[in-house]
Amino acid sequence: MKSIKTIIRSKKLKVNGTAPIYFQYSYDRLKRTLLKTGKYIKPSFWDDENEIVRRSHPDEKAMNAFLDSQRLKLAKIIDDALMHKQDPTINYVTEKYKTEVLLNAPKVNGFYNILDQYVETAKSRISKGIISDYGTLKQYLQDFEEFNKTTVSFTTITKPSTYDDFLTYLKTEVKNQRGGKGLKINSVGKHAKNLKAFLNNCMRREIIPHTDLRFMKKLSEKAFSVYLNEAELERLHKFDLSKKPEKEIIRDLFLIGAETGLRFSDYSRLSKNHLKENFIRISTIKTHDMVVIPISARLKFVLGKYEDHSVFQITNQYFNRELKEILKLADFKEKIVIPSKKGTKTIEKTFEKWELVSSHTCRRSFCTNQFLKGVPSLLIRKISGHKTEKAFLEYIKVDEELAAKEMMKYWGDF
Repeated sequence: MKSIKTIIRSKKLKVNGTAPIYFQYSYDRLKRTLLKTGKYIKPSFWDDENEIVRRSHPDEKAMNAFLDSQRLKLAKIIDDALMHKQDPTINYVTEKYKTEVLLNAPKVNGFYNILDQYVETAKSRISKGIISDYGTLKQYLQDFEEFNKTTVSFTTITKPSTYDDFLTYLKTEVKNQRGGKGLKINSVGKHAKNLKAFLNNCMRREIIPHTDLRFMKKLSEKAFSVYLNEAELERLHKFDLSKKPEKEIIRDLFLIGAETGLRFSDYSRLSKNHLKENFIRISTIKTHDMVVIPISARLKFVLGKYEDHSVFQITNQYFNRELKEILKLADFKEKIVIPSKKGTKTIEKTFEKWELVSSHTCRRSFCTNQFLKGVPSLLIRKISGHKTEKAFLEYIKVDEELAAKEMMKYWGDF
């Protein structure tokens, strides 16, 4: 009786603790052979009784689908031989298996499968923005494969040379939002950080052996971001948009963000259910923290203009595009010089203020203005979510400005 079993050789462990998976083909009770599948697994993930990969394995579905597919092809070799009155001897089946199955085996890239599962299991505890970042990282890795004529796997991406090539690709080749090539250092650093977090998670779960990732150093540079001070916010508030009602909604939504310090994902979904007496109570999407924000006079006026707050539920992209147009109309044309690094060189570019404003400017404006008013940073951080004083001061970037103002007091002419 011809038979096939799927087994592992637990006594043939590799250095990383995985054992090879084989098909055992029995010609009869005395004659049998092992046919390699090319796959390896830790014995704890193998269900010997049912001859399958256990559900606890992070790549269980893909692995079992692969093994099922290869086993069916092996069974077909035996069935076809018997049908054509060919003796399916050990040598015959082994040779057929090598040429018709093994050489044509589908290439399953476990790296991307495990990355997908890592993101899927994290959906309940991290924000949609971070989920989107991982989707972008995956796309960049796949594009890098094609560009660099290489294969991204756990073995290759943990090599300093491949990792450095990937970062260079992000810095010089990826299409950016400005229509040019190359991401900013902070964007590159974000993707590098996410990649390292994924690899560390795989090591903790013993999917891959421990690897020294100290070469994956943090990449960042001080980002230059603008904010609107109280006088500018008031000027924007009083800017007449009565003949442009759609733009008036965008302007008012910006003011709501600047008066609450919330992220766009939160201030764009505010409804009357979040308003309780003189406070806004809302659970933030990113951190799931409940924050309580006092309603200022300007915020009360803006919110009072709208019976239906659903008019604020728009996309971030549309909001940013329209916001820039509004501030350009309102003559926010102060010249601002921004330094940025390109390789080893520092390049300065000049922008008008309206070009630099976005949905995140609201949050930065709130934090900065409250700090300049003398509100204790601990209270502001209750809303902003900054864990340390240092991170908060870097975010608002007024420490240098305050130092300059203090110096001016000593001059006596101001």
